[in-house]
Amino acid sequence: MTLTKLRFAAMFVASAMLAAGAVLAGSKEAPVPDPRVANEIAPQEPSKPAVQKREKPIKTVQVVSPQPDGPNHRMVEVCRAEPMQQSRLHASAAGYLKSVKVDIGDRVKKGQILAEIDASALAVDARLAKVAIEQAQGALREAQAKVMGARAEVVAAEANLRVAETSAKSASASVNYRKKQFDRVEALAKEGAVDAKIVDEAEAQLLAATESANSRKGMVDSANAEINVKKAKLAQVEAPVVSAQLNVDAAKLNLEKAQIALEATKIVAPFDGVVTVRNCSPNDYVRPDQPALLTIVRTDAVRVVVEIPEKAIPRVEPGLAVEVVFEALPGKKFAAKVSRIGFIVKPSDRGRVMRAEVDVVNSDGSLRPGMIGMIAIRPAPSAGKSLWIPRNSRFGQIDKLRELEPGLSLSRTLFVYRNGKAKLIAVRVGLESDSLGEIEILSGLEPSDRVILWNDGESLEDGEPVRPAEPKK
Repeated sequence: MTLTKLRFAAMFVASAMLAAGAVLAGSKEAPVPDPRVANEIAPQEPSKPAVQKREKPIKTVQVVSPQPDGPNHRMVEVCRAEPMQQSRLHASAAGYLKSVKVDIGDRVKKGQILAEIDASALAVDARLAKVAIEQAQGALREAQAKVMGARAEVVAAEANLRVAETSAKSASASVNYRKKQFDRVEALAKEGAVDAKIVDEAEAQLLAATESANSRKGMVDSANAEINVKKAKLAQVEAPVVSAQLNVDAAKLNLEKAQIALEATKIVAPFDGVVTVRNCSPNDYVRPDQPALLTIVRTDAVRVVVEIPEKAIPRVEPGLAVEVVFEALPGKKFAAKVSRIGFIVKPSDRGRVMRAEVDVVNSDGSLRPGMIGMIAIRPAPSAGKSLWIPRNSRFGQIDKLRELEPGLSLSRTLFVYRNGKAKLIAVRVGLESDSLGEIEILSGLEPSDRVILWNDGESLEDGEPVRPAEPKK
């Protein structure tokens, strides 16, 4: 662009100098002839020769043949490396920094302690929580012991009930026996076979057996009542056990909370990486609401970001193979695939673009976030057979496009060499690669066409006769 501007400036200067010379020449007065000499000699005006019309010279133009689409035709765009994973580590507790064990550039491992906050008070809280657990567990054991005693009393009462029930059954059997004996003796007495004294003795024995049976039945009722009392006592001592267990659980939660607070005083690496920012020093007072103390960046992989031009968006999908190079890493190429696309289109200084990301393996750590590189993408083939032409091909004006294609379904006009003339045709442009200096033509151009290249300072009209330049040997 600068060279073109200089050429135009030189042309303008030369034109100005020629015009100035003409003005100076016209300003000089012509000599006045002597009238006497003019009367003596009257020269005759010579006859004017016939004006011959000069033919306009035929322009010589540079022409090239369009190239078919192929693997060498790739879209090359500027890209930048960003962290695959980055973590800003803040203080989770307030206090004075006891130690800072890393600095920028240090490589760290997941779980490594990077800095510690003085946690004396939190350590005391953790010990108090342990004591509270022991106290709660002691109260729980005491309540459980009472429950065990009450359950033993219930078991003993149930055993007494079984004894009473057995005795009552025995007494009832004795009553039945004495009743039968009395009935036999009474019958014999009516027959006069036995003395009345024997009948009285049998009756007395029956009465005694009946009283004994009634007494044993009372003992069974008393044993049942005792069981109910013991069970009520058991339920009474079981309630504190539940409360004591809840106290133990609460004490354990307090200990866990204290331990979490204690662990929060340790700033730990969340993954393998390298320290990129350090904003703290030992003895600094830190709080959770302050800026990050340390920043860790993952190094084994890097996210490469590229902005895809709007025309190429339909032809770029995840899984598309790419090749990435960086100026800072000469001779090194990173082969990868498109990992994800941003979907939305946004304006930029290069037109409308879509964000795409490529995950690049960085096993040796040579690729650093922030590096600028170039990414070569082979987009998916277009629907038709596209052709590629140099970026310095001779394109026409937009008003000519309206004449050739009123519906504006095609996007540009292009000069081609046909039958000895410059022919202006309408074409549809696809991808444009600034880096490779190529433009993709989707339709309107034939493989047999010869495309006219741009020549600074030389105009060209549709249908104008032209001559292709001889190929350089």
